[in-house]
Amino acid sequence: MVLHLSGDRREAYLISFPRDMYVPIPEHGRDKINAAYALGGPQLTVRTLESLLATRMDHVALIDFTGFIGLTEDLGGVTVYNRYPSVSDGWTFPKGYVTIHGPQALAYVRERHQLPHGDLDRAARQRAVVLAILTKGLSPDVLRNPRRFLNFAAGVASHLTVDRQLTSEELRKTALSLRLTSSDLRPLQAPISGFGTSSTKQSIDLVDAEQLRELSLALRNDTMSDYLARYPGG
Repeated sequence: MVLHLSGDRREAYLISFPRDMYVPIPEHGRDKINAAYALGGPQLTVRTLESLLATRMDHVALIDFTGFIGLTEDLGGVTVYNRYPSVSDGWTFPKGYVTIHGPQALAYVRERHQLPHGDLDRAARQRAVVLAILTKGLSPDVLRNPRRFLNFAAGVASHLTVDRQLTSEELRKTALSLRLTSSDLRPLQAPISGFGTSSTKQSIDLVDAEQLRELSLALRNDTMSDYLARYPGG
């Protein structure tokens, strides 16, 4: 995922890149985008995204399964709207609003086989959970109390591995610069035009090159609101 903050800090856009997007990976030819992490870790993943979008990635944050479980537990759970009912690892997720935390939350964001659009629906679930976490930090009672807001940000950061430049001071400065409410968080998916098969017989997601070019320009020019108005479905 890529999180873009608008220059005035009044909007945030969370963009999922489907794991099967077939893209150029620097020094490795074309492959699924998730191969970048397998081939070269976060460094190659960042290079792949920067090359794909012609846009600099300023910071990186990673979270593993243990960290995700701990984060949702520390927050007392998060509430999301579940579009498609499913049963995963013994947990039942009906259609409608569900509150999830710990291993239950992990089961929710990992499910794909029972969802009608597979990986794409799974990515939508993951965006929803990330936005629900951010929404907790943007609630009025937290925003009115700077100390509580900074404690929230520090608590989230404690479950992440971040790049060396994302220091506590940088995190604090960014957090205090935000002018967001929960309605200013916009989820979307990087554009694909359909599905296909690679030369190595892998199932792949085909990039919508023209729309991706527009997304790239919108990120560089800080015009994501115009992009989303043109492509409201992401």
